[in-house]
Order: sequence, then structure tokens, then C-alpha cells
Amino acid sequence: MDNVTLVTAVNKKYLEKFKKNFPIWGTVDLIADIKSVIVFAHKDCIVEIEKLLGECASVDVIEWSFPKAESEREEMLTAFVHGVAEHVKTKWWIKLDCDTKPKSIHAKLPDDWQSHTMCGHKWGYTKIKSDPKWEKGLTEHWLNRLDSWADCLEDFKGTNHLFDKKITTARHGHSRTCSFFAIEKTGWTRHLSQMCNKTGGRMPVPSQDTLTWYGITRMGGGRTVLPYNFKRYWSP
Repeated sequence: MDNVTLVTAVNKKYLEKFKKNFPIWGTVDLIADIKSVIVFAHKDCIVEIEKLLGECASVDVIEWSFPKAESEREEMLTAFVHGVAEHVKTKWWIKLDCDTKPKSIHAKLPDDWQSHTMCGHKWGYTKIKSDPKWEKGLTEHWLNRLDSWADCLEDFKGTNHLFDKKITTARHGHSRTCSFFAIEKTGWTRHLSQMCNKTGGRMPVPSQDTLTWYGITRMGGGRTVLPYNFKRYWSP
């Protein structure tokens, strides 16, 4: 874990859950071995978080905002793309949602996690959340929107759509990963941030783990996503 940074993001809405969970995280053997921690704190709670973590030498509290975001949810999730790309210096980083609780003091990663670009909890669908434009029929479904976004980038040249049909239901079943707990190569996250910047700065959909899974899966070229049952150790 010497080359891994633990990253979470907090705003006022999740502050109380973070206060309860953060001290417990440090009792988990996997997390206790990590020497670098970043907490992206929204301006609405950064003073409280700095007071709470002021004595933790290994924790960097970084004020986070993203004015281009169209929702509170999008703003905080963007920290796991642009914030990580700018501030994480280790080869790998772990995303741990601030409302996620450990189930015991023992947790592990799969033995071959370093052979993959990202390892996240195995998941079986994408569900649109907090996207009124889609609900009003003004935009494509997230998965179709991701295909359209990738088509605009030279980075995806020669790759194919992952979703060929027009999806109309808010919940679409397919194999993917989610990231209440996940580990990812920082180099990939920087690449993802750069691609978002090429298309205006915002994530093409307001879902960081959907975007990450999609980008790695479609781009390929040795990049892989490893699904794993992290719910055996963590409760989202």
C-alpha cells in the first residue's frame, strides 16, 4: 500500500456519515497500511472537516468545487476524476465513498489487482439518477451518450460502440462495476480527466464509475476492469 492513496469526497449532506465512518476506516487492516489520504471537502463543510482531521498528518484536506456541474451529485463525483488527476501522486488510488462502512477489521484486494486498470465491485446495471434533462427527453440515455461522447475523441479511434440500440429505460441491465470501494491506476484517471477537458470539462454523464468503467472497457488496448465482490468487506 506504499504506492496507494485513499480518496474520499464530502459535502454537507454527507458530513455526519463521514464523521462516523472515517475513524472506523482506520481500524481496517488494508486501510491502516495506507500512508496517503486525500479528503476532497466542499466549501460548505471544509471548516468542520479541517477541525476534525487537523491532527492527522497523513491526511490532506483539499477544498473542492466544480462550478460547471449541474447538480450537487455531479460536482462531488467530478472530484474523483479531475481532483484525483491533479492531486494524487501515487501510482494507484482507492475510492472509498464517505457513506461506506467496513464489515470487519479485515479486508483485501484480489491477488491480481495490479494486473488491471481498475478493480471495482461487480454490478449488473446502469440506472439514471438525478438527470431531469433525460427524464424530459432532452438527452440520450447515459450509455448511448457515452458512445456519442467517445465518438468525438481521437483517443477512441478504431473502437466500437458498446451499446448499439437506443436505450429508453432508466435502468438498463448489463455487466459492469460500481465503485463505493474501488482501486484504479492514477495514470488512467489522468487520461480520463484529459479526455473530459477536451470535450468541455464536464463528465459526459454525471456518474464517475459509469464513465470509468465505460472508458476502460471501450478503449481496451490492454486496459481492463476487474469485477470483484467488495461487499464481503464493505457496506455501501
